[in-house]
Amino acid sequence: MIVEVFGPAGAGKTTFAHALRERLSANGHTARVVLSYQPGMEVSSLDPGGAIAAIRRVARAIIATLVIVARPIARKTELSLAFGLVGALPPTNIIWFIRLAQYVLRLCQCWSLWSGAEDIIIFDQAFIQAICTLALNSSSASDARLERALSLVPKADLIIRLNAPQEMLKSRLRDRLRREAFAERFFEAKLKKNLAGLRVFDRVHFLLQRSGISTISLNSPDVTSFCRGLDRAEEEITHAKRPADETALRDQGIDQCRS
Repeated sequence: MIVEVFGPAGAGKTTFAHALRERLSANGHTARVVLSYQPGMEVSSLDPGGAIAAIRRVARAIIATLVIVARPIARKTELSLAFGLVGALPPTNIIWFIRLAQYVLRLCQCWSLWSGAEDIIIFDQAFIQAICTLALNSSSASDARLERALSLVPKADLIIRLNAPQEMLKSRLRDRLRREAFAERFFEAKLKKNLAGLRVFDRVHFLLQRSGISTISLNSPDVTSFCRGLDRAEEEITHAKRPADETALRDQGIDQCRS
């Protein structure tokens, strides 16, 4: 089962994803967060400026991309999806074009790897988030292009949108900027651009609903609402997994009878 979390920068996607994994694990589910990155986690006292961590991050992305591109026939599906998605919403800035193109390519590979897994796989940013980020950096993000991009990507079993008040997002993003190492700031969008992205997330969420794709929307302005959001997400996941678990048990029983 795949769970996808999306929302504006500062909404708490990574924090929520890891808290959800811990909650699910504590209640007997096998869950993991994949393709996740938390700013500041790799910076140490020996690398206060974050240069080594930044180089390591870039190197990992380059190596992972080269591994995929080196096998174009075996990775035809992932390459086609990545090129189609970036082509639908091409970033105008060349740096963001390269950065988002390699990320989408690695995301396609990771999604393909975990698709169909019995575990609960949580993405704190996957295809919906990528579409929103591409749209934010593209000059041609019309509703028609957003719909085209949404039609290309595989859908998670559960899509969760995280919201937070604009003033809270401002505060969180400024605080994150203060805590980040100097080198990490090169990977971050400007505050103004991140806040402008709120309208993009609203448009994408509306288009998802209009196309009949089910999502749940959660607010995370304080600890109480955060915990309520975890409760609801766990309830939705448990409800969605129950039919699959019952089918697996039934098939197991049939196999035992046959043997």
